[in-house]
Amino acid sequence: MLWAFLFALREEAVEKIGNDPFPLLAFDDPQSTFDGQHRLRWAQYIASLQSGLSKVQVILTTYDEMFLELITIDGVTGRQAMIAAAGTELGYVGILEGESLDRKWLKTQALKTPQAGREYISAVRVYVEGLLRLMLRGEDAAVSSFVIGHSREKLHQLNTADIAPWNRPEFKRLVGVLDKNLAPIKHMEIAHHAGGAHLGIAEAVDVEQHWRKNLRPALERGFRLAREHHLLHGGLKALHAAPPTVALPEGYQAKVRTIPLQVLGRAAALSDGRVADGRFDLDEFASTAHKKVVLGRHFAYRLTAQTLEPVARPGDMLLVTEPGEPPSKSLVVALIGDRVLARRFEIAENVSDVAVLTAQAINPRQIAPPVIAHKATFTLHKIIGVLYEETAWGAPVQSEMEVCECSGEHLLASLAANALGLVEVVGQSAEPRALNGQYLIVKKEVTTEEALKTLDGKSIIASDTNDIYYFKRLRIAACDQIVLESLDSGGDYGPVVLSSPGKGKNCLVRVWPVAGVLFELPN
Repeated sequence: MLWAFLFALREEAVEKIGNDPFPLLAFDDPQSTFDGQHRLRWAQYIASLQSGLSKVQVILTTYDEMFLELITIDGVTGRQAMIAAAGTELGYVGILEGESLDRKWLKTQALKTPQAGREYISAVRVYVEGLLRLMLRGEDAAVSSFVIGHSREKLHQLNTADIAPWNRPEFKRLVGVLDKNLAPIKHMEIAHHAGGAHLGIAEAVDVEQHWRKNLRPALERGFRLAREHHLLHGGLKALHAAPPTVALPEGYQAKVRTIPLQVLGRAAALSDGRVADGRFDLDEFASTAHKKVVLGRHFAYRLTAQTLEPVARPGDMLLVTEPGEPPSKSLVVALIGDRVLARRFEIAENVSDVAVLTAQAINPRQIAPPVIAHKATFTLHKIIGVLYEETAWGAPVQSEMEVCECSGEHLLASLAANALGLVEVVGQSAEPRALNGQYLIVKKEVTTEEALKTLDGKSIIASDTNDIYYFKRLRIAACDQIVLESLDSGGDYGPVVLSSPGKGKNCLVRVWPVAGVLFELPN
């Protein structure tokens, strides 16, 4: 109502006087008091003032870049500049408008005098140094006295030290276009020295071309990235959250340590160019020189949600490490606020300090929305393995959390009593359940009769009458036929068909159940 009243007073005065004797309106963040609908109407009204009978010049300052885009769409026209306060970076109020250099160049071209050329080079240098100082504020106590060379060296130090946001390739590119060996940069750096008296229109042409084609795009891109980083990290924002208040359930670390694991052999994807995925390396498997593996600093939890499919499904057991920051793309158990999540951990492409926890489900309608926050907001436990659910385990405890307690250490005790060791996966034949370089957790051998009764649909290692070993999924068909399916989800490999024991030329002879997958060895 106040805005409407003030505008009404102005319109009445203009109508009485016949014109506006002082056609200037100044606004500072005017959108902050409006909702979306009235913000639109206000911008349209200002646009009408610019083009009406009584034209008005508008000076508008704001921190809201989205608002600037909106008023441009609504018809408000004019030049844009960045305003820097009279702080230590510049020492004065700085109005940085790139288009002012375009106008300066047009004037230089019209005059075509050495003095005009020197003034243009000096104007570019002042603009570049001002923007670099603002960009680097807070990074050095002496930034207020930085010239181009100092700023270039500081950017190089921050970039090579891998400090965010300066570690991004855009800043490396900016250092490159500020290289002291480039002729236009040499002209700019001597413009305020005694040697600058020798500069003229030819040097100004070189500077203008470098500024327009290379330096300006790189500088403005770098400034925008630095500003967005400071806006995101400079205070308590929406992506910040309180420290986690939830705790993980019992992880039975002592019992996980007792699982006897040792590297036994390798499961290969192809053999002599023939489609024989899942062929097993018998010689290494039979070897007695095994590498022992101990999960000494790991915990076990049950998965309750469809957030890690198809690698892990509800009811499977997750093996996780102690807290730490895992590599991007890792599967993690994450604590945030009052929630425990089981997700894939990724780093935002445009902001290196922002983490994204994504979920995946076989049914796309059941995919949980991602969780986005600063990395410091999360407590992360990397998932290093999955133990597949067994019928005897029963359903996991119902919970609002995406992981829960293992329902007793007896589940791990059973695995410890029956685990045989690890088999390295070679190739892509088991994707996405097991990737190249990961390890199958293999249980002790069972009889073929027991396997046919209890392992239908499960992953196994099997051998046939011809003493060939396979890593496949067991399927029991009619007519005494046994089908060993490929674990590959792409359908590139056909099944292997065997006969029931003693009922054909090539029969199923031996079976080892696969209890799960270990993504990596400890240490």
